[in-house]
Amino acid sequence: MRVLDASWLAFPNYDGNGKYQSMGNLLKNPHVGMLFSDFEQGRRLRLQGIATIQEADELLRRFTEKILLC
Repeated sequence: MRVLDASWLAFPNYDGNGKYQSMGNLLKNPHVGMLFSDFEQGRRLRLQGIATIQEADELLRRFTEKILLC
């Protein structure tokens, strides 16, 4: 996960089962919710937004998988 600025996050798509289901779902419905848990501090952060799949972004050089920008 990378925080790019106040409005953008980037993270790779780790293709666990080879079916492209998560990214494929985003093509139909780009509305996403993400939950981050801090188990040590007992905190959580929920983010909601619109996701896009970037096939030709400069961040691709830093990740071995495709990235998702939210």
